Amino acid sequence: MHGEEGADQSVIARSVAFSRERSVAGGGWRDTAIHVVSAAGISPSRNDTSTHEKEATMASNAFEVVPPGLNLRSSTQVTPSNRIAVLPQGTRVTKLDDADDAGWWKVWVEIEGRPVEGFVAYRFLAPVAEPAPSSPLSAPDLPAAHLAEGRADVTRAFHGHWAFPLGESERPSPPEGDVSARVSAIVSIVEWLAVDRTEQHRRWWKNPSTTYCNVYAHDLCYLAGCYLPRVWWNVSAILRLARGETVRPIYGQTVTEVRANSLFDWLNEHGSNFGWQRSFSLDEVQENANGGRLGLIVAQRHDLNRSGHISVVVPEHGNHSAARHAGSVERPLQTQAGVTNRRWFNGPHAWWRGGQFREFGFWTHQG
Repeated sequence: MHGEEGADQSVIARSVAFSRERSVAGGGWRDTAIHVVSAAGISPSRNDTSTHEKEATMASNAFEVVPPGLNLRSSTQVTPSNRIAVLPQGTRVTKLDDADDAGWWKVWVEIEGRPVEGFVAYRFLAPVAEPAPSSPLSAPDLPAAHLAEGRADVTRAFHGHWAFPLGESERPSPPEGDVSARVSAIVSIVEWLAVDRTEQHRRWWKNPSTTYCNVYAHDLCYLAGCYLPRVWWNVSAILRLARGETVRPIYGQTVTEVRANSLFDWLNEHGSNFGWQRSFSLDEVQENANGGRLGLIVAQRHDLNRSGHISVVVPEHGNHSAARHAGSVERPLQTQAGVTNRRWFNGPHAWWRGGQFREFGFWTHQG
């Protein structure tokens, strides 16, 4: 690490299909004073301040990140518990004010389309040399990739065929109807999967060196009607799709499996095209789940050769609820496969803040 920024300073090689010059991590909850603000304005101003003056002030306060990564924090203390996001090199921020502690600024930044305020060590910023582009280029919209669906041999009981979606004929149907019906359907799906019954449901049974959090998250999302890839297009397939060609998902030729570390990149790059929205509030994530929609918590390792992790945020029901402090969600109700397969859990700690993880983020599904 170099100075305060605390972000991984090495150049990390990622799957080319998901490669991005700027990957953004995030997370936090309301009691750490994260402010999600209106995109219409970044700070209070006097009524007699003209639009022109506001724009001039914003331009003079525009800076960009110099090192490979810079931590955006909810306060000026350097601690893992107040990290909001890692801002990649070149990220543009707007200075709002000097912080009470020397060496820090309060800034505004847009992350995954969401405006966020926080604190950064300003010695790692430089003035923006040129205006931001008015219409940045975006990746082409890509279709969902699935290997053959409905295969009767892809079951909860079989320890294999992980690249394929579950095909058992009696599998639950996706949620529909009002909130109560959708919540009931999601609960029924989690109960049907029964991820903790490892002797009967060996699909997610860990090996000495392998866990299946990404497979389980995919299976749950698939049954709930949310797209989370188990396989995704490789570079040559993406180029062909961008040219308007029809491309079939063929394992090892046009698609490859997606691990938990790569899911973090995929959600940043493609998630919004499939109904996933970045969130910086665990209250928001749990509330969304209680409305009959799923949420995700995804963390990416420093060492990409080791497993990242993903858990699915699910509706509170019966005796199963989120862990709250002073009315705010600290740990939402989740379900996961992993070192320990858990059907319902909310603790005992915020696993995504572990020191083994380089970045983490929260997502809600809006479908």
